[in-house]
Amino acid sequence: MHIVSNISSGNLATNPVVILSTCHGHGYGAERVLEYLLANIDDKYRRHLVVVAPSDSGVFDTSKTLNYRTLNWPTRNHCTFVGNFKAYLKIRKQISDLNPRIVHAWHGRNFEWAFLLGGSKGCSGTLHDHPASPGLSLSRKWIFKNASDRFRFVVAVSDALAASCRHHYWKAPCKVIKNGLPFIPIPPHQHSNNNRFNIAFLGCNERWKGAERVFELIKSPLSSPYNWNFYGDIKSSSLDGLAGLIERAGSNVSYFGRMPVDKILSNNDIVLHPSINFDPFPTVLLEAARSGVPSICSDVGGSSEIVEHSKTGFVFSRFDVNEIFSFMQTLLCNKSLYSRFSELSRNRYIEHFQAETMAAKYLKAWNIL
Repeated sequence: MHIVSNISSGNLATNPVVILSTCHGHGYGAERVLEYLLANIDDKYRRHLVVVAPSDSGVFDTSKTLNYRTLNWPTRNHCTFVGNFKAYLKIRKQISDLNPRIVHAWHGRNFEWAFLLGGSKGCSGTLHDHPASPGLSLSRKWIFKNASDRFRFVVAVSDALAASCRHHYWKAPCKVIKNGLPFIPIPPHQHSNNNRFNIAFLGCNERWKGAERVFELIKSPLSSPYNWNFYGDIKSSSLDGLAGLIERAGSNVSYFGRMPVDKILSNNDIVLHPSINFDPFPTVLLEAARSGVPSICSDVGGSSEIVEHSKTGFVFSRFDVNEIFSFMQTLLCNKSLYSRFSELSRNRYIEHFQAETMAAKYLKAWNIL
């Protein structure tokens, strides 16, 4: 790997920011957002960054394609704490030789390694998960907090997540940088059917995303004017019997599995996102806004920072079947209102949630811009 060596030690080219991601494969969550971030950093700033990721990951492929300096995080597919520790031992000298000004962990499961690689005055990280998420073990929560308390700063992906960090007494300064998506030129979204709405639910892979709540709606007599479309991989461990429920639900319920999100959104009129647990900053709501598809979502976590109630969609604070159907009927029966919601959703994405905006904020946080 070529390192520029004839520049003074204070120059960013010789003291880069190291971005660390330890996830394998081609992710659909935080790792995909990191790919968007890398792709939307201007060429002239890329020499200030070094990306560390497993060689079989989408992040590694993207960084190589975009001509970032890239290092392999040497773990196997299903890496454990021990596997990551061995990777740290193998790579720490390479990182040390870079003399990084800061090592930035891209998600919470990297926090301890960023701390060990960057030292107490040279590390930071992005938090995509609630600090007390029920999906995290007690040891992971302890590592989250104790590593982050030694960070120069922590980036939270929503105001709600930053408030949760304060509530759990995280000590590091917290910057809010909301995730963004690449701009895509698209025509205004149109109803797929004049008399029926196609409702998309993209949360089949995790119970907490609210599939059972959607079936409460489907069983209601008020559900007949709607087609209910389910997407995502069904995991038996999290949603036992979901496939059977879909099979028995009726002709207006379909399961499509995993599909490209742009195709999903072009074939649906509303995105329903009834999360049960705290959802820091749902990417599906960003994707819907970018496509001009109004959303109906629960007020948990950062959802209401994306969807403005009664302006770009509807936000409910409790699961009330009649209230949700009232929201849906309002959009079904009022085409001009639907068109306005669609336009304002798209405008809100353009103004606040573009990947370029996210990239500029990270560059400022790292003192590159």
